[in-house]
Amino acid sequence: MVDAIPMSNAIFWRGVLEEIGGFSPDLRYCEDADLCYRVRAAGYKLLYDPRVSMEHNWKVKGVMDLWKYMIRYGRGRADAIRKRRYLFSVINVLPSLVLIGFPILFALGVMLGGIFLWLPAAFLSLYLVLLVAGGIYGYLKFRDALMFVITPVVGVITHMGYGLGFLYGLIRGKW
Repeated sequence: MVDAIPMSNAIFWRGVLEEIGGFSPDLRYCEDADLCYRVRAAGYKLLYDPRVSMEHNWKVKGVMDLWKYMIRYGRGRADAIRKRRYLFSVINVLPSLVLIGFPILFALGVMLGGIFLWLPAAFLSLYLVLLVAGGIYGYLKFRDALMFVITPVVGVITHMGYGLGFLYGLIRGKW
């Protein structure tokens, strides 16, 4: 069982969708997370089968497309959380907290020295290790050396774009 399923590869019983009212027309982003939440709240289970797959034309053709998409997605996630508080999760705010927290940790390190100087270095080191691990996973999964480079780059663009978009959505949105 899973908490949510991306709608690019999901199948639902028609009666279940009719029972919960289908997709929420006021959500432009995260409508799939909202639908899955309401399906589970109605007492149904969401199942994932790794043997089922499909190809999806995502229309992201390059770095700038991904950057813009992630900024829009971050803004959309903030908007969806504003409208549906139950969609909030700590994982949604982590990229934004990192974007705010790292400069603060760095400034504290410069001003106070000592342990505060090690905190941003430790944080950055951990992030780099996770990016390299992602690159290794990409290489092993696809057996393509280029994935070792592309996966970490995509990770940084995704995290930064989403984090900035989410912050913007929180600041500019109406609560």
